[in-house]
Amino acid sequence: MTAPEPTIGHISNRLTSGDFGPAPSAFLIDRDGVINEHRPGRYVNDWPDFSFLPGTFDAFHALSTTRNPVIVVTNQSGVGRGAMSALALEDIHERMIKAVTNAGGRIDAVIHCPHPPALGCTCRKPAPGMFLHLAKRFGVSLDQSVFIGDAITDLQAGASAGCRTLLVRTGEGSRTLGSLSGLSAFDPGVAAFQAATLKDLPGFAGVAGDLRDAVNHLIIPDGA
Repeated sequence: MTAPEPTIGHISNRLTSGDFGPAPSAFLIDRDGVINEHRPGRYVNDWPDFSFLPGTFDAFHALSTTRNPVIVVTNQSGVGRGAMSALALEDIHERMIKAVTNAGGRIDAVIHCPHPPALGCTCRKPAPGMFLHLAKRFGVSLDQSVFIGDAITDLQAGASAGCRTLLVRTGEGSRTLGSLSGLSAFDPGVAAFQAATLKDLPGFAGVAGDLRDAVNHLIIPDGA
């Protein structure tokens, strides 16, 4: 029996043509709670449910100036649970990418795990399967890539894949922050980004206020 695999779509020509090089480092970004508002206990089932978080367009515009692929990596078990159709999810992602593109940004692919937790697949975060799939299909250099997320499962998946990880305080981020020993003292009034390490999460690099703050930390040299 074939093991269930993640679904990848909306792949840019630059990614398929190898324009980013043979082993590109990538900006990998979670969706709900990072790009758009998190809806606790509910799925984003159609486009009217999708609301971009402040600063998201600025973040993707900044990322578009880099020579690295920008890929959304997201669990979407609503499909596997029957709460939404695969076509509805694809429509949301198509509209998301169009909005980002119209604002001057870029998304080179969206990879998602549609499976419910009970299936026990290897692609649903905190498992690293989606990341490994990107490495296999596009040659993404995971140990040179960074994953930005808001949940502990994001940090765990990124660590298992060998990525550097950043936590944002949007979505589930504040709750995640409070659950991690040594990070609860983060003060967003002090700085937009605070470096930090966690012994149990190799590659963890720190906490940002939101996606825009995380991206600015990554691509703007200190003191610039």
